[in-house]
Order: sequence, then C-alpha cells, then structure tokens
Amino acid sequence: MKKSLLVLFGPLVFACGSLSAQTYLTADFEAGMPAGWTASPATGAWVVPGVNSSGFTPPAHTVFCAINDDASQTSANPASTITTPVINLGAATTVYLKYDCFFGGLTYSSITEVAQLLYSIDGGVTYTVYGGLPTSTTAWTTNAINLTTQLAGQANVKIQWRYNDGTGWMYGAAIDNISVFVPPANDANLSVVTPAAGSSASFGIVASNISIGGTIQNAGTSPITSIAVKYNDGTSTFTDNIASINIASFTTYNFTHNIPYNIPSLGAHPIKVWIELAGDANHTNDTLGTIINGAMFIPNHHVTVEEGTGTWCGWCVRGMVFMDQANTNHPTDMELIAVHNGDPMVVTAYDAGMGTLIAGYPTIVVNRDILDDPSNIEAEYLSTIGNFGYADLTPTVTFNATTRVATVVVSAHFAVGLTGDYRLACAFTENQVHGTATTYDQHNYYTGGGSGPMAMPGYDFAVLPDPVPAAQMYYDYVARTIVGGFNGMAASLPATIPAGSTQSYTFTYTIPAGYNVANMKAKVLLIDNTQAAKHIMNSAGAAIPLGIETPSALNGVSIYPNPFNQSTNIDINLMSNENVTVELFDMTGKLVSSQNEGQLNAGQHTISVAAANLSEGMYFVKITAGTSVLTQKVAIAH
Repeated sequence: MKKSLLVLFGPLVFACGSLSAQTYLTADFEAGMPAGWTASPATGAWVVPGVNSSGFTPPAHTVFCAINDDASQTSANPASTITTPVINLGAATTVYLKYDCFFGGLTYSSITEVAQLLYSIDGGVTYTVYGGLPTSTTAWTTNAINLTTQLAGQANVKIQWRYNDGTGWMYGAAIDNISVFVPPANDANLSVVTPAAGSSASFGIVASNISIGGTIQNAGTSPITSIAVKYNDGTSTFTDNIASINIASFTTYNFTHNIPYNIPSLGAHPIKVWIELAGDANHTNDTLGTIINGAMFIPNHHVTVEEGTGTWCGWCVRGMVFMDQANTNHPTDMELIAVHNGDPMVVTAYDAGMGTLIAGYPTIVVNRDILDDPSNIEAEYLSTIGNFGYADLTPTVTFNATTRVATVVVSAHFAVGLTGDYRLACAFTENQVHGTATTYDQHNYYTGGGSGPMAMPGYDFAVLPDPVPAAQMYYDYVARTIVGGFNGMAASLPATIPAGSTQSYTFTYTIPAGYNVANMKAKVLLIDNTQAAKHIMNSAGAAIPLGIETPSALNGVSIYPNPFNQSTNIDINLMSNENVTVELFDMTGKLVSSQNEGQLNAGQHTISVAAANLSEGMYFVKITAGTSVLTQKVAIAH
C-alpha cells in the first residue's frame, strides 16, 4: 500500500457571478456529470461524484469530479480526460477560466503523476496544452486564468483536463466549480475567514483576545488599492480601513483585522465579517461568518492514533516501526492503538469499526479525522497536538488480581459546555504480545532491502525473512478490547454538559488469563457521536497497576488555565479526607514553589497557584493527597 494523502484544510471558495459579468459556461457537478461533458476512457475515467480512497482523499468540497487512480489502478489507461462541450466565444473580447482543483503531483515507485489543462479551438480535433495543474497535498486550490489571447473570438472552443499516471499505480486528481466568464472591473471576494468555526483556533479563554483575519480575492480586472474590513459580534461593529495595498486581478491578500475580538463570556459567539470596496459590482461574495468560543481553560490534548494492521500484511511492518518511533518521541501525549485484522489478535468489534474508515493496510487514523500512512505519524502529531481538547481526562485504574477485573474511573473536566451525544470509551492495549502459532508469523515485504530500510530496536526488517517467524515477533500497542464500543458508551455522558463541570464514568473489564497485565494500559477516548465521523476529541492513558490496589485519593484533577500568566486553578476531587500539598518544579527538577493546603475534606476543591514571579516556560506541578501523587506538565506565558 502506498503513502496516503494528508487531509487537513477545507476548500478555498471563489464566487464569480456578478451583476455585470457574462458567463459562458458553469459546472459545479452538484447534479452529476453535466450534459455534453465527456470522460474518456470508459474504464478508470473521471467520475461524478469523485471517489475517495486511503491513497487519494480530497478534502470536503461538496460534489466534485475526480479520477481516483489509487482506487481504480488504471495503469492500462495512462491518459484520462474530462472535456467540456463546445463553447461559443465568437463574440467574446475577454475570456477567463476559473476552476478549483485538488492534485498532489506525487511520485510513487519512480513515476510521477501528471495533470494538465488543455484547450481546443477546432471543436476537439486538436488540443494545445496550456499548462500543468497547481499542486497541493493538503487543500483545494482555486485558479483563475486569463485566456483572452487564446480563446477570445473563437466559436468552436473545448476545454479539457487530462490526467496521466505514467502506467503506474498513482493517486488522482479532482476538479470542481468550473466557469468560463467575463469578470467585472471591480469585484472583491471574501474567500476565507479565520479562525474557522469549530477550529481549535476559534476557542479561547474568556477575557482573552482572538485575532480576526481572512483572505480577500480580487475577482475583478482592476487592482484593489484600498478596502474596508468589518466584523460585528451582534453588539458592535469593528472597522479596519486597509490602504496602500495592490491586489492584482485574481490574486489574493491575507489580512488580520487591527482590532482583535475580546471574548466576553463562555459559549459560542457568532461573528459576521464582511468587506466593502468602492464600485463593487457583486455583493454576493462579500460576507462570511465564523464562531468564537469562550472556554474556562485550555485542556491538555492527547493525539489518538489507531492503526489498521495485521500479521498477513507485509507492508504493516512499516506501521510497527513508525508507531515505535512515535512512542519514543511522544510518550506522554499520544495514545497509540494497533487494531489488528485477520489474525489471532483481532478484536472483531474494533476491527469492524476501523473497516468503516480505512480501505488499505497499514493505515493510521488520527483522532478519527485523518487517514494517512504510518510513515507520516510525526507530521500528523505536530499538526494535531494543538487541537482543542474540550475536557481534561483523568483515568484512575485499579486491578483485582484475584478476579482479574480492571476498573477504570474516568473523570472528565470540561472547559466548555456541550449539548448532544458525546460519549466515553475505554480501549485496553497490551505490549509484547507473543504467540507460537504460524498465524503470529509477520509477513514482511521489506525483506532483502529492495523496498528501502525499515528498522526499529530489535528488528531490521530488511534483513529479516518473509515471513518473520512467530518465535521472533513481539507486538506492541495491541488492542485487546474497546469497552463501550467503537462509537463509545451510550449515556456515559449527559446530554447537556455545563462548562466547568466534572463528569465521571466507570468502565470494568475482566482481563483474560492469557494477557500480561504488567504490559497493559487503559486508554480513555472522548468521542463526538453527534456527526457521522465519530471524532475523538481527546484521550488519556494509564497503566494498569498489579495486585489489589487501594483506590487513589485523587479522583480527578484539572488545571486551568494552562498555559497561564499570573495564576492558575487546580480542581481536585478527593475520595477521602487528606492532607494536600501542591509543588511546582522547573524542567531541571528544582522546586520553585510549594504550598501546604492542610487537611481537606472529601469532595471537590479548587486551589489557586500564583506564578507572577516565575519565568516563562514549562513546569511540572506535583499534587500530593495523602499517599496519592499526581504530576502534570504546565506552561507559564507572561
């Protein structure tokens, strides 16, 4: 299986209709392939709607037209085209073409995929290449091209997009929102507003500032030299008059409003953003909206990586190598789960859930938002660790060695209020899983080194045989069960969750006798079940203690805000009356602050910790309640 594409951002939207513009052809594919359009060849052709796969996954863009070479593997048909009907531009003196596309221009097995734009002025008898499609592996691109020289005055025009896989197994290309038109002189298009609603950047602590920004596209033929950007929060309007600029025709300008938005309270705050340009001929594309969310604190976010793997899969040793690297690099804020398929370690319910998301092995699923190849796990961690986590999760695990029952009490302290179907689940994983049957043999397509190096401590798969005998194989992060199901336990959280509240739920699991408890962890998942894609909002893991353990006196700890400036609050839930101390250490282990709270009664308490005299940077806060100790990383930012 070849490398998957990373999906992170939404499309750049461009509106070309206006009061004075003349449009000769449009196609948005919402109703299917338009009449008169042709796709060739019939097998492996451009289709509507475009088909996604694990190797070719365009970001959401309503309905679009695409050729998916990864899914169809059309190496027998290297050149595939999608062509417009004849366009009569005989009376046109100005001609522009606008279209959106998603195309990576990627290389695989020494072959590079090619996508080109072509035009014909003789009804399709002959074609001229205008140029290659712009490339991006993360987002759709919007392209506006002045074709006046090539097409104005021509009555028998066709436009074509051509994809060539070089007879290899490649990725694909997608197009959407095609228009052949005459633009007006003045037309400003507000194409993007930041932060986008629902994005991590749209969450901030109450009373903090968030910058409002975006992208202006000049959709007219005259340059834009000044423009007003305004936003309204339902109460006040804030204006930024931007001057001394020069936005050329069909280029963009990124702005940050000179007045940031100060978050007044908890909850969602709708923001209307618009632009005002003198002489603007089209006001349908001037306005966009977003939502800013006020939070009590910024939760600690863990990245959740679920990997589809199997002993039968020769490429899956790649997953082992890069999962091991991820654990070495990020042992405290990444939850790794290997979900096996078709081998003795399979968990049927977990495997079935993963099967609804992935199409090939190995594939990692990051927070159930992103599909990618395991080799990109570090990039995915860096791109998602800053996501807003919604709640701090604290799993408290006990284990009865006699009954082999593990009990996980989850404490979820919410930074924002939520309403809907939100759930908790608990996955149990085990490291160093070993079996002697041949079904534990690991198939290995890296043997001999022909597919490049692939090694980790204890395993050099370029040297090891295919398959690697079971006697030599020990598997890590193996999912043993997911209590609550793939989509989480129904009613594990209330339908209405107030901001600042701490919600608790208890999971139990009887660990089979053949599992090594010393190598197991409980990994708690906070799941958004309100939408089709069951996004994992946050996660946390804890080792399973051996023997009959005395429950921790600390049943849930949350620290907010984090990062903080002058002070932060620590919410603790005591199971019994205990003496409590709070200590702060710098990254060298030096004690920089200590406070003794004395004996506190069982229940909820909030402790304030001052840090005005401490330097910016990372620290560890150590909370001791009786014999129970919890240490958590915090940041000070003045």
